[in-house]
Amino acid sequence: NGIADLAYFIGAGLLPAERSVHEWDLVDIWVKGIEEYGHTVDRDWVDHHYRREAMSGAIMAVVASQIVGRTDRGDEMFVAMAARHALQGIENGALDHL
Repeated sequence: NGIADLAYFIGAGLLPAERSVHEWDLVDIWVKGIEEYGHTVDRDWVDHHYRREAMSGAIMAVVASQIVGRTDRGDEMFVAMAARHALQGIENGALDHL
C-alpha cells in the first residue's frame, strides 16, 4: 500500500537526523499529491497508518537478511536498515499503533 511504501522509503532513504527534520513535511507532500488527484484523505488515518508502518522496514531487514548470502557489506547494510527503521518506529510510537 502507498502509506507503507512512503514509510519504508523515508525510513530507509534518509539518515535518521535528516528523517527527523523532514519526515512529516514529506508526509504532507504525499497527502497533498493524493489530494491533487481529487481524493479525500483522512489525515488521522494517514498518521495512524504511517506510524504503524514505520516498523515494517525493521521486519524486512531481519527477514531479508536470512534469505541472502552473507557478506560483510551486506551485514552492514542490514544492520543500518534495521537500526534506521527501528529508530523511526520508536520515534513515531509505532507500537502504540499496532
